[in-house]
Amino acid sequence: MPLTDNHLTLLRRRVATFLSSECTIKAMDYLPDGRGGSVQIPRDLGTVACKLDPLNSVRDQVSVKEALGRESLEMLYRLTTPYDSPLAEDCAVVIGERTFQVVQLEDIHSWSLGKRAIIVEQR
Repeated sequence: MPLTDNHLTLLRRRVATFLSSECTIKAMDYLPDGRGGSVQIPRDLGTVACKLDPLNSVRDQVSVKEALGRESLEMLYRLTTPYDSPLAEDCAVVIGERTFQVVQLEDIHSWSLGKRAIIVEQR
């Protein structure tokens, strides 16, 4: 039995109560630098509620890093935001003083209560 719009709305509200932090999502625009290269210019897409969780186990860290071809020294996190947030791959996410890079959206159609992504802290 599919979810009704009312049930989906109630479930999304419930998920929102667990999003205890706030983040700013930024798109990266690339402008010519006049020397044949480009410069990244961040552009705010919006500030939304969020929840940041480290990937729990060493096994999760290793398997996700291998699948994404990431360095073994990086710490990966899972970010959850509202379902209608502007979160997308290649966005930057700022939480407090920390900046993260989205490396993969978890685009699972059966989980339509929020948007989730694997992110890594920029150093």
